[in-house]
Amino acid sequence: MREIQGLGRRAFAFTADVSKLNQVQDLVQASVSELGPLNTMIANAGIAQIKAVLDLTEQDLKRMFEVNGTPPPIQPQ
Repeated sequence: MREIQGLGRRAFAFTADVSKLNQVQDLVQASVSELGPLNTMIANAGIAQIKAVLDLTEQDLKRMFEVNGTPPPIQPQ
C-alpha cells in the first residue's frame, strides 16, 4: 500500500471475510467512502489448508469452498 501511495496514488487497506455478505458490503462502502465511486472491482481471495489430503476435515473443505469456490456475493453495478 505504501508503494502505491508513494507513486502518488490513493490506496487503503480493509480486512474482510469474502464469504460473509455483510463484510463484503462493508468493504464496498468503505472503498467508496475512501476512494469515491468504484469503476472496477477485482475479487481476489483464496485460502488453502496445508495438510495431507487424508488429514483434511469436513470443516476444512467447507471453508475452502466458501472462500475459493463461491462467487462474490455482490455483483458490481
